[in-house]
Amino acid sequence: RRLDGMASQLDAAGFDPLRLERWQRRKEFRRWLERARTPEGVGAALERDVAALDADERRYFGVEMAGGRVRSLTHEAVLLVAARR
Repeated sequence: RRLDGMASQLDAAGFDPLRLERWQRRKEFRRWLERARTPEGVGAALERDVAALDADERRYFGVEMAGGRVRSLTHEAVLLVAARR
């Protein structure tokens, strides 16, 4: 649905989409936080929030837990190429 909104915004701005790719991307949680240079307190708060998701939300994000900690999660990535008309 969000991509539909993006397509209408591109059209209104005078762009035509040329290529659209979507895929799921898995991240090892702590390595992702380190790579992003996430401050320790922010990372801990994010982990608490992810761990507190309900079962449906965890399934949607592909959350894997290990020993009460977030091990990994998944998110959708999008590549959109557009050209000005």
